[in-house]
Amino acid sequence: GLACVMIGDQADGSARYGYIDREGKFAIEPFLRFLDNQYFSPPGEFSEGLAAAWLPLNDDGDYMVGYINTEGKTVIAPKFTVAGKFVDGLAPVSIMMDDEVPPTGFIDKSGNFVIQQAFSQASHFSEGLAPASTFDPKYEKPEMWGFIDTKGKWVIKPTYEMAEPFDGDIARVYDQLSSGGEVYIKKDGSIVANSSMLQGKAANTTGVYKLDVKSVKASSVLPATKNINYKPENVLDGDIATAWVEGAKSSGTGEWLEFKFAKPVEIHSIDIYNGYQKPATSKRDPFKVNQSVAKLRITSNGKSTEHSIKDERGAQTIKLDGSTTSLIKFEILAVHESKGDPDCCISEVEFTGRLAP
Repeated sequence: GLACVMIGDQADGSARYGYIDREGKFAIEPFLRFLDNQYFSPPGEFSEGLAAAWLPLNDDGDYMVGYINTEGKTVIAPKFTVAGKFVDGLAPVSIMMDDEVPPTGFIDKSGNFVIQQAFSQASHFSEGLAPASTFDPKYEKPEMWGFIDTKGKWVIKPTYEMAEPFDGDIARVYDQLSSGGEVYIKKDGSIVANSSMLQGKAANTTGVYKLDVKSVKASSVLPATKNINYKPENVLDGDIATAWVEGAKSSGTGEWLEFKFAKPVEIHSIDIYNGYQKPATSKRDPFKVNQSVAKLRITSNGKSTEHSIKDERGAQTIKLDGSTTSLIKFEILAVHESKGDPDCCISEVEFTGRLAP
């Protein structure tokens, strides 16, 4: 895949965006502008070979949102106010009308509307459904969210304050009035878990989702340098440009991370972003000059498993058996050595599972 990165400074207008590959090299040289408005601030991520970006509309300095391919060439002309990513050949877009909030519809890869602009807002499709909010006054509360199919028909009626795309068979919605906050639903709209369940008042979930970690600690930490810290919390901040870096005098073998959860959970899988995955510059590639984990021991409830980890960018998934735990430990058994710094790094860790019954 390709990741969007910025060079220059937004403050003085010199900022330009390009895309790097897994090796940290530019696949698309920085040429895209950042133009912030109240609706949309691309460039966006690539999906199905296309990414939304601000593109010049004319020679007068006007810009609109269009789509580029992985070579940086314009594929769908700039004419949108808002544009999302393509999934199953469809992308949510909006075109401003009469200075009102731009209504949202869905286009195909030719730029033609397949689902007309009939929604207040919408996100991308997943599992054949897309979250959308309605203008329609026949509903008790217009602007509420539900889910539509690829023909634009309501499958789950708009009754939520907010909704997110489905992740597998489960979607997170927000229903503050009737359920008190977060609700996890199936494709038929039935509830899998709500705020009460997530607080431990009940538990019979069938879906899995990203788990929140209460705390993390490490056996050692490399001292901060040049306003950059290497604390263990970096692996939970959602940013692969930060990392935990062990501070032992050895290669890192024997160093560990320990994660604690607020309540017992069933962990089904772990995504590990190995090494220091901060994007490379022309002078330095943090991934190549630092060491990464080659072999990892994972211990939970007295049971340990060992896993080989590749020396590569991106997420690597480790499957677990879903046993109940509230504490899990990573111990480095071997490292991929580098020719640069003798420090072993992990950039990000994500746990997927559910609360234990």
